[in-house]
Formats: sequence, structure tokens, C-alpha cells
Amino acid sequence: MLGGEITLGNDYPNYPVQGALNLRVFTDLGLEPMWYPHQSGGLPIGGLFFGQYFHLPAWLASRLPGYWNGEALRWMSLRHLLLFAMLHGIFYLAFRRAAGLGRTEALLLSGLSAYSLRNLDALRYASALEATAYAQSAVLLAMLHVCRPALPLLVAIGVLTQLLLTCGYPVGIPFILLGAAFSLPALAAAAGGRATLVRSGQAVGAALVGALLAAPHVAALSEWMAVNETRVAQPRLGWATELAMEPKGMLENLAAPWSADVHSAFGGSTLYAVLLVVVAVSLLSHIRSSWPLVAGLIFPFLYALGTATPLFALVFDHVPGFSTLRVPGRALIMLPILLFAGILWLRTRRPGWRLLEGRPARIGVVAGIVVVGLGIASLTVPAGDLSEYCAARLSGFWTLGPRALWLALGLLAVLALRWTATSSWACVALLAATGLQTGLLLRHGTWTQAYASSPTREDFDAASHLPLYGERPLIAYNSLRLASAGVATAPFVRFRTEVRRRANCVLPVDATQRARGVLLPFYLSDATVCVKDQSEARERIFGARKCLDNPLTRVYVADASCRQSDTATAAGLAQLNERNRVLALTPNLVTFEVETPREAVFVTPYLQVTPNWSGAIDGEGVPLLPINGGFLGVRVPPGRHTLSVRYFSARMVGGYRIAAATMVLLGIALLFQWMGRQRVLATMLTAALAGTSFVAYIAWEERFTARARRETILNHRYPELLREQITRWRGTTH
Repeated sequence: MLGGEITLGNDYPNYPVQGALNLRVFTDLGLEPMWYPHQSGGLPIGGLFFGQYFHLPAWLASRLPGYWNGEALRWMSLRHLLLFAMLHGIFYLAFRRAAGLGRTEALLLSGLSAYSLRNLDALRYASALEATAYAQSAVLLAMLHVCRPALPLLVAIGVLTQLLLTCGYPVGIPFILLGAAFSLPALAAAAGGRATLVRSGQAVGAALVGALLAAPHVAALSEWMAVNETRVAQPRLGWATELAMEPKGMLENLAAPWSADVHSAFGGSTLYAVLLVVVAVSLLSHIRSSWPLVAGLIFPFLYALGTATPLFALVFDHVPGFSTLRVPGRALIMLPILLFAGILWLRTRRPGWRLLEGRPARIGVVAGIVVVGLGIASLTVPAGDLSEYCAARLSGFWTLGPRALWLALGLLAVLALRWTATSSWACVALLAATGLQTGLLLRHGTWTQAYASSPTREDFDAASHLPLYGERPLIAYNSLRLASAGVATAPFVRFRTEVRRRANCVLPVDATQRARGVLLPFYLSDATVCVKDQSEARERIFGARKCLDNPLTRVYVADASCRQSDTATAAGLAQLNERNRVLALTPNLVTFEVETPREAVFVTPYLQVTPNWSGAIDGEGVPLLPINGGFLGVRVPPGRHTLSVRYFSARMVGGYRIAAATMVLLGIALLFQWMGRQRVLATMLTAALAGTSFVAYIAWEERFTARARRETILNHRYPELLREQITRWRGTTH
């Protein structure tokens, strides 16, 4: 991942890297993007998860040498590998201090928990690994605080929560919270009911402080969630349950993880499968008191099966928030936390319980032999019967030789488990075999592909920043594949699904249709068609069957003041637009100078999706028109004018105010804590801190607002496209 020719594939080298660089380009130019115009027709900036707009580690990484010269992926990979190490260390701390395990056992169990296929496949999405590491770490430290309370743990929980919320991947948060809830019986057994209640409340308070510090991101994300089609407006069970685990995936993960579908992967080394079996059997032997933990262990597996069981549909329909989550296998993020909780419960109720000795070790040997036997049997399965998303199909590594090596290492670990309590050599063999298997998974356990250099700053500067024309590396795409529909806003989904290939009759949405139809994302039109609403506009566009062959570009206006024009001509459109000039173009706004001999409508590719859009002509605010089945336009009177369309999010500003107020209150609390009995001095310092902080924040917010509204021109190809379109309108070409 750092120096080789192979790296994790799929989304990792593409969307996360380009999204992160994209936002850093804007901020380095002194802009504060609030709208992202280059993905699925445009969306509030909170929808660009991978950009990590408010994430301090991402900002620090962008300052490292080589980041802007094609090496961003390597720096991000280093950050993610360090997160793996952090997660491993926190699991070790929890097993040692909370569960009271010995060093060898804690080292082994923490490695198994951190380096599972579920966590590894999260790395394929980049920020998903960050969310996984922060979420699991925060919950582990909260559980450790319940067992062994300490103020530094609360501070760490607050920091990790802030990082979790700003890393840009909220999908795992509901599952990790559910895992924490299932773990409460183990905490009550270890610390007592009253202590668990009090200390859990302290941990929740620390997490709440972290959440308040992350308020700008939460505000931006909520703004996007409020307008998203698939996740909010029309959540669909079929979309949510896509790529669910098949029942055979259970055995594949345990016995032959190279054959498991990566979307539902949870396996790891052979000893990890043994651990699952041993903990489950041990808990089942005390089912009367351990049933909540058993239910917790069962839940993610049943949920991962999707609609194969009633559980998924029940949760989808009746538990708020879960209908927004896609790919059921992501629930398996809970598994390492539940395993720790199970071991904590066993260690509390049976202080002598040890994985490496006694009855658990004997159960483990039997389970391990069965698992290895199933793995050997899997060698007879033809490659064509494997999932197209399993590591053995995605990588050329898992041939017969590597599979045999895996199974041999697993058998060695299982046999060594029998004597680890009495032989240090057996312990070394166990650790070595498990470590080698873990290394094989880290190297070849998910998508892999040839290393790709990340875009450079010059690539971004050279790309066109026109909405609907954003070129790579601006990751522009306007298709509505099932996955991207979960990103797009409701107006764009409805426009694309109802208008389909005739989208280019009004805006340049489909790149495949560029040879026909409109070429401009911004233009003036007096060929107005009045409709009662945007739904009728979409119907009329879809019904205009020859519109792609007709150079007359109509605009469908859903406004009571609309005046229909039946005398417009293509030559007239050329006359209207020949003097168009871009004065400003940023993610948040566009400003044009136009000169029109008659009243016209200025067409934009901006979605009618939130009230945050505003229009102005010659500096005076004007209402925006709903046009073309989901977009916004401006009515322009005759003459020469400067007009603009802007996006500004007061919600994001409110998020910054919450974060700033939280920081001030934290400072005041620390002052009173440190000053002890010197209340008068503490009060004076508090007043000074509050006053200076207020003045400093007001000045900062003014600068932030100015950056969000700043007018500058990013690189674009509008003049070239305008010349081409005018030629088409004048009839020289079709």
C-alpha cells in the first residue's frame, strides 16, 4: 500500500482521493464550498463524504510533501495503516485492563479483533476504515472507562467522537451504537449496575461534547440527508438490502475467507473463527444469564443476510435511520465489540476463563479442526461458483498453492492451541501462524489493483469547473446507477428517471448525447413553455420526441407569471446568447453578464432542492423560477445585465457557532477546574475568555462568509461551448 505496485482497489484510489483533493483545492483558493456541483447533478457539500471537509487529519495530510504531486494515496494509506495500529493498541488496552487478560492472550485477541476482513474491506472505502477505527475505539474506551474510570479516557472519547463524525462516513455509527447497547449486560456484570449507569452517562457526555465540536459537519450532512432521494424521500428495501450475504457466506467466512463476498466479509485468520465458536459456545452454556449477549452476537449475522430473514425488513420498517443504510453486511462492524463484551462477561462470571487453556482451548481445537476440514473441502468448489466479489475472483493470488498454505497455517495454529498453556514454543507457533494468515489477508483479502497516482494540482487547475461539465479529477458523473441514486438529490433522481435520454433537450446531462442536443449548462432562452408544476415539465420534456434533432432549445417554466412564447427560433437563441460572458464561477455561485433584446429566462443546471439558492440581477434580489422539471432559472428583462445565482447555507454557519460555543464552555469548565477555590479570579478569567472568544469568532465568521460568497473565476470551457452551440443554433450543423 505504501511502496509497492499493488494497492487496494475499487473506490479507494478514486473517489476518496479525488474528493479529498477537490475540497482542498477550493479551500486553498480561499473559497468555502457549500455546494458541490460535480456529482449527480450537484448536492450540498455534506453529501461528498470522502472530501472530509472538517477532518483535521485530512487537512494535515494535504500539507505533506508530494500530496499534490501524485502521492496523496500513499499518505492516506499511511494514515489508515496507523489507524489500524491505533485500533490494535486500544483493543489490547481493553483486553488487558478491562478483561484482565495476560499479555500474550491480549496481544493475540486484539490482533484478531482489529485485523478482520470486515475492517479490511472498510479500508477499501478509505473513510469507512477511519469511521470503523474511530467508532470501535470510542466504544472500547467507553467500556474501559466503565470498568476502570479515568479522566483521560473521557477526553479520548470526546476526541474520537469528533473525528468519527468528521471523517465523513456515518454508515457504521448506528451499528456501533447498537453493539454498545448489546454490551451493557457485560459492563453491568463487570462494574455493577449503578456504576455502569453513572460511568456510561459520563462516556455519553464526553461523546456529546465531541459531537458538538463536529457540529459543522453534522449540519452539512443533515442538509444533504434532508434532500436525498433514496435514503430519505423514497427509501427502498431492494436498494437497502443490495449485496446481502448469502447463507453459505457464514461458512465461507469461517473456513475459506478468500471465497467470501467482500461486502459481507467478517472472517479472518483461522484462530478468529475458533474465537467466534469458543465465545459463542461458552455464552450458550450460561444462556439464562447471557442471553442478551447471545442475541447481540446473532443480530449482525441475521441482519447481514438481508431479506433472507424477517429481521432486516423489520428493522428497515420500524427502526428510525436504518432505512438509510445500504449493504446489510456492514452490520458486522459490531462483531469485534460484541466479542470483547462476550469475553468480558465470561471473565467476570468465570474469572478463570482463558481462551488458551482448559475447556475453551479444547473446544477451540475441535472447532479449528472442523473449520480447517471445511476449508479443505472448499478447494473442490469450482472458481465459477464463487461470488464475483470474492477475493479469489478479484485477485489472481488465491490459487491452489496459497489456499493450501493458508489451511496449513490454520492447522498449525489449531494444533499449537492444544499446548500453548504448557509450551512457549507452541505459543510462538500459534502467534506466527496467525500473524502470517493475517498478513495474507491484509495483502490479498479484498479488491486489489495496480497502484494509481493521484491527481496533481495542475490536473485540477486544468479541469473545467462548469456544472455538468466537471471533468476528472472533479469526479463528475450524472448517471443514476443504483448506488449513485443513493447519493443524488430528489429533484435530480426524478428528472433523470422520468426524462431519461431526453435530458439533453434542456441541459447537457448525458455525455453520450453530446453530439445532439444542448451543449451549454447556462444559457438564455425565450422559447418558454408554461406548465403547472415540475412534474408536468418532466412529462412534456419526455414527450418531445424529436427534441434531440431540433436545435430550438425550449425552457419549461412552472410559475404562475410565465408567458408562453410560440414565436421563438433557433436563430433567435443564438442572438440572445452571443454576448454571454462568465464573470464568476465557484462551487457556490455563478455570475454572468448578458445582453438580451427581449425578455428571456436564464437557464441554470442548479437543482431546485433547498431554499439556500438565491438570484440577483444588477445587485437586486429576484425570485428564482422552477424550470425544466427540477432546476432553477432567472427571468431576465431586456437590456444588458449582470445576473447571479448563489448558494449559501445558514445551517452550516449555525454548526460553526455551536462548535465555537462548545469550545468556549470547555475552556470555562477547565478554568474553574484548575483554579479550584479561587472563584473570583476564575470568574474574571471566564468573562475575559468569553468576551475575547466572541469577538474573535465574529471576525472569523465574517471571513468565512466572505470566502463562501467570494466571486472568482475557476477554469472553464464556456466560451468554446458557446461558440459551438451558437453554430448549431444558426443551423450550420445539427
